[in-house]
Amino acid sequence: MEKLPSLCVFLALLVHCLTLSFVDAGVTKISTDKQALLSPENLCGFRHHRVTALNISHLGLTGTLPPQLENLSFLATIDIKNNSFYGSLPEELLAQLRRLKYLSFSYNILSVELPPSIFDNLPNLQSVYLHENMLQGKIPSTLSKCQILQYLYLSFNYFTGLIPKEIGNLTQLKRVYLGDNKLQGEISKELGNLAEVEILSLSNNSLTGTIPTLLFNLSSLIYMDFSNNSLIGSLPDNMCQYLPNLEGGIPYEIGNLRNLEILQLEFNSLVGPVLACLQHLNNDNTFSFGK
Repeated sequence: MEKLPSLCVFLALLVHCLTLSFVDAGVTKISTDKQALLSPENLCGFRHHRVTALNISHLGLTGTLPPQLENLSFLATIDIKNNSFYGSLPEELLAQLRRLKYLSFSYNILSVELPPSIFDNLPNLQSVYLHENMLQGKIPSTLSKCQILQYLYLSFNYFTGLIPKEIGNLTQLKRVYLGDNKLQGEISKELGNLAEVEILSLSNNSLTGTIPTLLFNLSSLIYMDFSNNSLIGSLPDNMCQYLPNLEGGIPYEIGNLRNLEILQLEFNSLVGPVLACLQHLNNDNTFSFGK
């Protein structure tokens, strides 16, 4: 029980330090911010009496990320989404957070490049949400050190360069959102190693080359979006054979394919009316929808 007074003192100092940082950045409603920092969502773990979760999302905060966060070495969850934090994501900020599992900095205005070694010491990381910022530069290849990563959201930033082939080593990934960036080059064939991926979105980039055939062997895929790139080549004739879980509606615009001769969509989970939009096509065409 002697630890509890010390814990209260530490929390008080943390609130004071964070408050000072936010005051310097011109933040309003400081009393509301203090209450949020001491809310049940930010309570300590029962075992160590240390702060294990910090949620200051949706508070309208502004300023740079306070360096005091690196002292919370027992953090498993940090959520600051939907604020107006700007500037960089300091390398030292995450260096001490080896227990971190959930990281959400989305919907802020963080900019500049991610440090190359920013993911070096995050072996327990499972979820990364950095979408809707202004992050630039290359996606760090050190992501591959987060071996149990399942959710990777980096869309709507300004990332450039190639998609790191090292992402293909993250075989527990389920959702990958890299769309709406400035990524270039060919799609890495190593992405074909993502045996558990359900969503793979690379849309609205400047990707070139062909789609690696290995991606059509990912039987767990539900959603694939490579639209608005500069990809070339043709799709495999048997692509549906290995993608049994693809879902979604059959678009009405399919009726605009007036030169279409053969359409086979059987053995999928596609839904929606289709006959009406095909009535304008040549009666000699073959359409197979199957089960």
